[in-house]
Amino acid sequence: LVLMATRAFKGRSPFSADRLHLHHLFQDIGFSQAHSRLLILLMGAVFSVIGLFLHLTQPAEWICSLTVVSLFAAYLGFRLYLQYRIARSQQSVAVNPDA
Repeated sequence: LVLMATRAFKGRSPFSADRLHLHHLFQDIGFSQAHSRLLILLMGAVFSVIGLFLHLTQPAEWICSLTVVSLFAAYLGFRLYLQYRIARSQQSVAVNPDA
């Protein structure tokens, strides 16, 4: 949904192809396909463990909501950081093509 909203915000079709998927971002900063899959698997495992912990401990509803919103914000921040790193590396290659 984040990718579709990003594309629509930029005036493109929400179904158009691009390299904004998380595995592409990992590969663009230098991870292999296997490492990209492993990182995504680990992220999913962490989110699952947090969800299971919240389910088992049954904290107040506002704590669950705050946790979900915080995890989503952290995910978006992480994506922005990856996109920033990719843009910086592309700028350094454009400025210094021999590097």
